[in-house]
Amino acid sequence: NLLLTNTETPGYIGNAWSFMGSPVLLSTSKAKVYAYYPHRDAEVSLNSITISNDNVDWMYTPTPATDVSMLNPTASLSMEHAMTIINVKILASNSASTGTIKKLTLDGTGWATSAKLDLQNGTIGSYEGVGAQLLLENLGDLSTSGTTESFWVVSNMTPSVLKFEIMV
Repeated sequence: NLLLTNTETPGYIGNAWSFMGSPVLLSTSKAKVYAYYPHRDAEVSLNSITISNDNVDWMYTPTPATDVSMLNPTASLSMEHAMTIINVKILASNSASTGTIKKLTLDGTGWATSAKLDLQNGTIGSYEGVGAQLLLENLGDLSTSGTTESFWVVSNMTPSVLKFEIMV
């Protein structure tokens, strides 16, 4: 098993993939290539990478690449997003609407605050914080041009009714 990580800046996937661990010399033996983003310095278990709502766009290979070896040294990888962003735009109804946005709360069940990524199977599971109430505070003043806030979550792929509560 080979593991690639990308060290480029968020939002850009370029040619900066690197191997974790020792250099790999290909032989006629076959290996699988796995990839994930962003890079983690800590030891990585291919079937238990913790992803969470820490404003990072986690990406991963949903299925292992074709076998690589000396006879077939090229791996073709596709990446999927593990995170979902729920954007909320808050607008004042008119210029007479004033106040400071003290709190924005999101309720629902279609997400989790963290989960385990299994690169070997290309799956996400062991969800934690399913349907947790998410809170953003002290978001600035109301305006007619509005402000956009984002909740980063791990989708657990279940339907959910979203409920927003704004405290001004």
